Amino acid sequence: MKALTALASIALISAPANASTLTEFRGYFSAAAKADTAVVSEEDLMGGKTKHALLISSENAVRNSIGRSKTVNLVLRCNYNGKGFQAFVSTPTYNGKNVLVKTRWDQGKVTSGNWNRGSRGTSFFHPRSSSFLTELLNSDTLTFSWDPYQRSSAEARWNLSAVKLDIEAIKSFCH
Repeated sequence: MKALTALASIALISAPANASTLTEFRGYFSAAAKADTAVVSEEDLMGGKTKHALLISSENAVRNSIGRSKTVNLVLRCNYNGKGFQAFVSTPTYNGKNVLVKTRWDQGKVTSGNWNRGSRGTSFFHPRSSSFLTELLNSDTLTFSWDPYQRSSAEARWNLSAVKLDIEAIKSFCH
């Protein structure tokens, strides 16, 4: 798993009581995790809890706001209350107030809808994370399209079949 220091400060949430150590938590994730996935863990020193998220990098790179190629991250993290989770796409582009995105599961129909905008204008939060999780588990690929600020659309694609066990594991921690 690769370290993603830029995303290490993401606010994550507690692991359940049956995963009391980081080693136990990581044991729930597939041992053969590909280099395009990472488990980010952070201990809350004040609360004494460990917070976790699963990050999945896109297969392709997208040019960021200054023209450098970067992958797009699909992030699954537990909610603060320990029930459920958040699913969002973290883009390398500034997206302004654009919230309309398009998704395509496997070879299916392209659908569009408004996702919630991240506070920095670089991420999109799915408004119904539970239904999104169901789609993640029932599909082999996800293609995501959005309109960066003052640019033409950008697209990212994820191979979900390679990370099914990791998605199941984060699901079990967040529910």
